[in-house]
Amino acid sequence: MKILFLTGCINQIGGIERVSLDVIKILKSAEHEVSVVSYSKAAGDGFSGLSEINAVYLNEKPVSVRYSFLKAGKLRKIIRQTDPDFIVYVDSFLYFFFRPFVPKKYKQIVWEHFIYTTTFGTRFRTWSRKYAAATADACVLLTEADAAMWRKNCRCRAEIKVIPNPVREDVLAASREREDSLLKRKKQVLFVGRLAKEKQVPELVEIWSLVEKDHPQWELTIVGDGAERPLVEERIRKHDLQRVRLIGKTPDVFLHYRSSQILVLSSAYEGLSLVLIEGLFFGLPEVSFDCPCGPGEIIEDGKNGFIIKDFDKILFAQKLAELMENEGMREEFSRRSKELSRKYLPGNILLQWEALFEKIR
Repeated sequence: MKILFLTGCINQIGGIERVSLDVIKILKSAEHEVSVVSYSKAAGDGFSGLSEINAVYLNEKPVSVRYSFLKAGKLRKIIRQTDPDFIVYVDSFLYFFFRPFVPKKYKQIVWEHFIYTTTFGTRFRTWSRKYAAATADACVLLTEADAAMWRKNCRCRAEIKVIPNPVREDVLAASREREDSLLKRKKQVLFVGRLAKEKQVPELVEIWSLVEKDHPQWELTIVGDGAERPLVEERIRKHDLQRVRLIGKTPDVFLHYRSSQILVLSSAYEGLSLVLIEGLFFGLPEVSFDCPCGPGEIIEDGKNGFIIKDFDKILFAQKLAELMENEGMREEFSRRSKELSRKYLPGNILLQWEALFEKIR
């Protein structure tokens, strides 16, 4: 099959760009003919492997998508030359602006990475999603919870398909480097992520303050950095916590996955938590708030971790302590996490994309 991906800025460093490259490479490895058109180009080289996909840039510098009509002719020419079976728009925002310029004979798929309620303060986000649901051939979302919001709020002519992100190849390789027992690792609870407001890391420190005193062999390791770091440090001082390590950014986050026994997530919202998915591959029991969307579809409550409803910090602390105190539970949860990780293997994600192509062609 011939597939053309239209992205926003494929050579910038970001989660959407990383996942887009991963899926493009998976499709190319299965001998699909894949073309990539990027609306704009950022300074820098982007992620490794970018050169392999030979992306075409409509603009040689960052340009607002509101000026998309200026590049409509160039895009149509590329489409005529490649003659794809499918056009995949990486973001409904791009679809909203470019669809009027694309011949209707091509099957068009919108691949959305943000949950329905994430609008970044602009109504265009909501309008673009409603437009995509009503006019595209398919909309690919990351979670069933998000798909339910689309079906509730949109007139869905499009096929609504849930396809999660695949695990990265470097994560897969690192998780296989050392297959030791979970209980041989340090007694370490791990958080990985940006210290941003939506990650609620100060609240995680509050939770840790409820368990640290009674579990002197354990420590909390926080990997990541961001604007909330001063507040996180203030909370640590406030509670006089002695076993919280702030690692900051690190080139080897896998080292911390491999040396931990529990993974925690305290976010207010997620699209689909790549951290929780990565934790599965390292066999980590996981504890997370039941935020929209994703944790509840990665963690099986009581089987490979705990889902904490209503952002209940006391219950979070209780369940975390229960895991810390029960070696047998941690071992069992670890085995189940590894079983659940298979869902995110590149081969399984490839099959889901191919099934969608066959259904709408």
